[in-house]
Amino acid sequence: MFSEETFPFLSAFFHFKCYGTPTSTLQQSLDLSSKVLNLVVGKFPLLRGIVNKLKQGIQNVRNIQIKDEEIASLEPKMLELMPRVSKVVNNPSLLNRVGLKGSLAILSGFNKLGAILPADERAFKAKVKAKGVTAIIAPAISEISRLENTLGL
Repeated sequence: MFSEETFPFLSAFFHFKCYGTPTSTLQQSLDLSSKVLNLVVGKFPLLRGIVNKLKQGIQNVRNIQIKDEEIASLEPKMLELMPRVSKVVNNPSLLNRVGLKGSLAILSGFNKLGAILPADERAFKAKVKAKGVTAIIAPAISEISRLENTLGL
């Protein structure tokens, strides 16, 4: 079998990289988001309560069964967002640049994310049943992207 490792010169002509499935991309995004939340609590301890609720919202996403075809249309946005989130995880000092205006943006963004991804498991499941997985994850991705743009990350 040809692979990029076996024949590195072929990578100039063919793309052998496989990013996985949409659900694995979602799991990677959730992992990165959880790491950023931990960093935010380290920088802004007063946000611990809202961060814990967001972590529960993330756990609720992890706990539901999601099919690749349900979120396949969101994968490009997740892949676009992941390097920006990774940048914060790999350079936590970026959060040191966040001033009062940025702190307020974080608080506002986290409140919006909390409304999108309820911490209460029953409320979350009811929302998924009523709207569908994509209708919940897409606004969360948009809000994270908006928050990163506001903070200049």
